[in-house]
Amino acid sequence: MQICVLQATYPDGHILREHDEYADPGRYVKQHTFHHRFIDKSNYRQQVDAAVAEKFDFYINFMWGQPEDEVAGVEATEYFESLNVPFIGLQSRILRKSKTDLYDAARKKGSPPVPSADPHVFPVIVKAARSCASQFLSDKSICFTAEERDAAIANIDRQLQPGRLRALGYPPTDKSKPPTPPLEMKPATVYDLPDDIIVQEFIPGVDYSVVVIEFGKTPIALNPTIYNYPSTEDANNKYRFLTFDIKFHPELSESLVNRDDDPQLFDMLQKLAVEAFQVNDMAGGSWGNVDIRIKPDGKPIVIEVNPMPAVFLPPDFGYEETVIWNSLPGEHRAVLNIMMASYMMRSETYDNVRQDLIGKVYNRVAPQYDAQYSPQSTAEEVLGRLLSKFKFDGSLLDIACGTGLFGRLVRARQQALSDASSPARQKSRYVGLDISSEMARLAKESGYDHVFIGPVQEVLPTINESFDHIMCYQAIHFVSTFEVSLVLSRCFQLGRKSVTIGVDEIPEAYNEAIKKLPPPNNVMTSINHVQEVRDFGVPRGWKLALEEQVFGWKSPNTNVEVNTTLFHFERI
Repeated sequence: MQICVLQATYPDGHILREHDEYADPGRYVKQHTFHHRFIDKSNYRQQVDAAVAEKFDFYINFMWGQPEDEVAGVEATEYFESLNVPFIGLQSRILRKSKTDLYDAARKKGSPPVPSADPHVFPVIVKAARSCASQFLSDKSICFTAEERDAAIANIDRQLQPGRLRALGYPPTDKSKPPTPPLEMKPATVYDLPDDIIVQEFIPGVDYSVVVIEFGKTPIALNPTIYNYPSTEDANNKYRFLTFDIKFHPELSESLVNRDDDPQLFDMLQKLAVEAFQVNDMAGGSWGNVDIRIKPDGKPIVIEVNPMPAVFLPPDFGYEETVIWNSLPGEHRAVLNIMMASYMMRSETYDNVRQDLIGKVYNRVAPQYDAQYSPQSTAEEVLGRLLSKFKFDGSLLDIACGTGLFGRLVRARQQALSDASSPARQKSRYVGLDISSEMARLAKESGYDHVFIGPVQEVLPTINESFDHIMCYQAIHFVSTFEVSLVLSRCFQLGRKSVTIGVDEIPEAYNEAIKKLPPPNNVMTSINHVQEVRDFGVPRGWKLALEEQVFGWKSPNTNVEVNTTLFHFERI
């Protein structure tokens, strides 16, 4: 696809110009061609119109400025949204949010935990309600006395004044001269704080960050990271925090939290990040990252939800790139495809009717499936050979489980191999997922413990349980190209030992014949995703143990023969 990336142009002298790089998916993703269009805050309408007039296939919005900022952002995004072109990235309603919105929503709900708003319980921190990259934060932002607090309020009040005037539409002023505030702007005090200043409890502790990516409508937390402060910062100073200077210090880095070291901490960070993402109403925003501090007593406090993780930056920048490389199966290519798939799944043009009809087709054939349709397929033979080569002991998630064939084969083989004199083997947990409620019923009758019902791309992200083995045989052809990354990435996230994907190599003759069938069978068109699975790659920590092409099945409706390529991955 030809994809346009909308970037906010930094004006001369901007505080971030020397510190920040433009996010460029083209650094990592070769699947698409990316075209960057730089947008000025003062001329955004003309420049956005020009970008839209080029009629790119898709757009990514990285214009991040809030009303007070000197760079294009919320106003340009609102205008861009009004043009109704497909895009992912920053949304205007999210850009208009402040940190106060998160805190208010969390306090109203009762969770996640956020800092106290009492300005009289010291130490407190004084910060801007709307800012990025720790702007306006310095060592003097943390206050231990009322005098220090009041001085910090007066200082940030002056610093925020130019941005307030920009937000009100005042023309730019000479930067060498302080702007003259309108008469109605009174100096801020702790008893009369404007909504762009926050005075709150300072949280001592350790800094963590968690990237959250939407898989369809479901936010998924990736591997948490811990901030590694520069060596110049005293590790024993419990009052240290990420000031502007520290955030852009060359020694600042993030490293992955190892779940094996502290599973409770790891899981708590992920859970809190998803909850904060939801409480802050980030739905449809594609992604975000959540900053959390763990106090010395072990209690977590959510500090902030950032709408745009530091991703697609140069490799030596680190930050959230570390998370994508090491935590998201499929890496940067998958990030982009998942975001695009999620956009399409949320759009009004998404074909939910087709999903329902596919389920109804399988509902109709389910009672006769094993007797009439299975003889047209080599599934039992192919899966039997797979079982002879690899072990499938343990729990199973069987995607597109049908009547439960694979589970029955696994249990039959285990029973055949077991020694009659050995202790009884504990029954492993088998869970299915199928688009057909009738297929699900038959799978449960065959011994599955539970079967989720619905399209795989919608249901799979909602499953939080991990499994020893994940099987998805002869079903991925029903999802879109972008949804393949979503499905595969989630499979590798949930799989502990193995992931097996059977991909039908659907020929065009099959689709042409399907389109000529009467409804609802004419919706069963499919896509050959063999190359897409190969391009997804082998995730870190896994190996491709088997890739094998076999004869898959002969369509009873079209008489077209279909080959299947079997991919079996095992965790290293």
